[in-house]
Amino acid sequence: MTRSDTPPPRDPDPGALDLKQLRHFLAIVEHGHFGRAAQQLGISKQGISQSVAALEETLGVRLFERGQFGAVPTEFGRALTQYAKVIQAEARKARAEIEGLREEHRGELTIALGSSFSEYIAPAAIRRFLDANPRVVLKIANVHPDNMLQMLMEGELDFVAMGDLRNDELSGLERRPLFTMRSDLLMAATHPLAARAQVDLPDLVDETFVGVWRSDLTERTISNAFATRQLAPPRVIDCDNPLVTRGLLLDERCLIIANRLFFQREIESGVIVERRVPDMTFEVTYAMFHRKDAVVGRATLALMAELRRSALERFEKFIHPLPS
Repeated sequence: MTRSDTPPPRDPDPGALDLKQLRHFLAIVEHGHFGRAAQQLGISKQGISQSVAALEETLGVRLFERGQFGAVPTEFGRALTQYAKVIQAEARKARAEIEGLREEHRGELTIALGSSFSEYIAPAAIRRFLDANPRVVLKIANVHPDNMLQMLMEGELDFVAMGDLRNDELSGLERRPLFTMRSDLLMAATHPLAARAQVDLPDLVDETFVGVWRSDLTERTISNAFATRQLAPPRVIDCDNPLVTRGLLLDERCLIIANRLFFQREIESGVIVERRVPDMTFEVTYAMFHRKDAVVGRATLALMAELRRSALERFEKFIHPLPS
């Protein structure tokens, strides 16, 4: 067989997805327009159109409906979007991990933290982590707790540390439990009930509670406690703004069921007092989450370890450590 008769090499996987095409695809999803996506990527509109056309040919489906006002993902485009985000995130992390192996202590890490970790646990952990890994680029995303785990599943975060809500719908996540901590009744030291060494449910009927209430363990605990004792439920303010919650607790004499992770400084100084009320105490498990199908890099493991260490150092007397 002559050179001209030699058949071209076959693609071992003709259906494989191209990273560049996925990047172009996601840019169009983000901007809703081929032209604006091309401008943002620094390529021609013809080039991005050809790229998406090749991706559509690979998949055998149309990914966008093109109209006068832009491009809208089809049913197939919407399905591809979530996978494309994960694929791109994993590719970035793979590159960072390889760089880390080539040049020790280098890489990039993007995390999100629940408010319970933000003030008293995370700062010391982050400082020690960066001291030991000065070339790691650490990004801490400002994400509402309701969205953290979804963003983690979509590959936008490397891991999340927060209260474990045991959401069984997120079966693609791996939980690494850290510790449990008891939540009790907290109130300002100026509250009339603060002078009592013991407080019971009948004392709380006319009080106002504040906290995150929507389908929350706090709501279930309080509602069940009052219902069991056949008492009228107390007034509640559903508030997930930590600063407003703190103000309502300290200045407006509201009550809250919470733990020291949120009010450690005020409890230590005596500004807030803690009372254990029968039937109104419960434990919350705090955990770190990452995707089951993701490679957990060295930087991720190192920061996870520092968060665990920081929690144990700060709240040793009040938490129950859990095996990882």
